[in-house]
Amino acid sequence: MVRHNASLVPKESRSHAGNPNHTPIPGTADRALRLFFALKEAGNSTALNLVDLLAEIDEAEYGHAVFEETSNGWRVAA
Repeated sequence: MVRHNASLVPKESRSHAGNPNHTPIPGTADRALRLFFALKEAGNSTALNLVDLLAEIDEAEYGHAVFEETSNGWRVAA
């Protein structure tokens, strides 16, 4: 079993202060996302398969996209 560990998510990722688009996530959803992240990082095959499936669905719906990090955040690469 994977224990809940907030340190798995960098503190700056957990803080949304100053983000005008921030919508709070209900506690149950937050815990589910943290558990999923922990399982994926631990190499859980079900979590890894789900990530692959979601990527396939996303690519089928929106096409392949490559992103690059800029000083202003992430953007679609040219």
